[in-house]
Amino acid sequence: MSHVLNTHKRRLLTPKRLWEKAAEPGHAEAQDYLLEDIAKLEEKENAKKELEEIMAMFAHKFRGPLLNIQYNANHENQKTRTIKAVQTMTALLDIFSTISTDDVKLREKISRDKRGDRTLTAVLVDSLLLAMPQLLIARHIKRIKQHYLSYAKKMARIPSMATWEQLSDDYLDILENLQVEWENSFMELAVESDNLTEMSMWIQERFFPIQIHGFDNNPIRFKRYGATESVLIIVMTEMLLNSIKYYSATTVQPIVVRWEFQPDISRLICENPTTHKESNSPKGTHKGQSFLNMIARKLGGNFTTILKQNRYTAEFNLPRHLLIEEKI
Repeated sequence: MSHVLNTHKRRLLTPKRLWEKAAEPGHAEAQDYLLEDIAKLEEKENAKKELEEIMAMFAHKFRGPLLNIQYNANHENQKTRTIKAVQTMTALLDIFSTISTDDVKLREKISRDKRGDRTLTAVLVDSLLLAMPQLLIARHIKRIKQHYLSYAKKMARIPSMATWEQLSDDYLDILENLQVEWENSFMELAVESDNLTEMSMWIQERFFPIQIHGFDNNPIRFKRYGATESVLIIVMTEMLLNSIKYYSATTVQPIVVRWEFQPDISRLICENPTTHKESNSPKGTHKGQSFLNMIARKLGGNFTTILKQNRYTAEFNLPRHLLIEEKI
């Protein structure tokens, strides 16, 4: 009965009066209620923030397949490419639904998805196919401005001492032509081939070399458009996007993408040269990193980043047992 009365009294108190009573000596009950309210408020705020991150990443990850569909429609390209993009979007929709509602079910889906013909290398290719079109469209030209500037100088289209401001003002026609050339060239490559070697060569010619370690002869297998592939595509695409956007090097140093195994952990590592100035430049909302941290936590792993000696390293760690069926 006392609890009912106390709850009733609490409802009669305004928030302001509850704060006042909590501040008075001897009112431990009001203090407990206040702490309970604060905890509930924090829980609601955290849930709201998590939902916002999921929705932001959901929209972000749909852009790649949508751009592929749009390009194929405009250029009457292969029907199979459009179907693949639609199937990728359907799989992403399913996994985002699970991510937002049920952590246990998410882990169970991945843990059961250990057989199939899909490999980590195939996911890396698909991730590049989704990441590059997002960066190459005209409205995102500033997100990779350092690459346009470097390439224009290398090809002697602008003076070697030219700045980004000069490229975007005095040589605007050159910049716009480069953007169109790169976008069309990559999309044509994507239509004709999904070969990692050819894609790496295309990127090296215009951006930087890519060193890939630990992907070949990897024991991880899963189904096409399944839970594991969808999660890995989300993770790899976001890490590759950040590596390309915030890349900075006076000499053309490689980006390193590496998969490692430890006794209890599977680890995806992505490293790129950068500077404090470049890494802090306004090229996005940085919600992607928060989302990767959240999804890693839901899977029982973690996501970490470190900038040291002009080298940015992002690591996404997962429990090994989620991805590999250990032989007894």
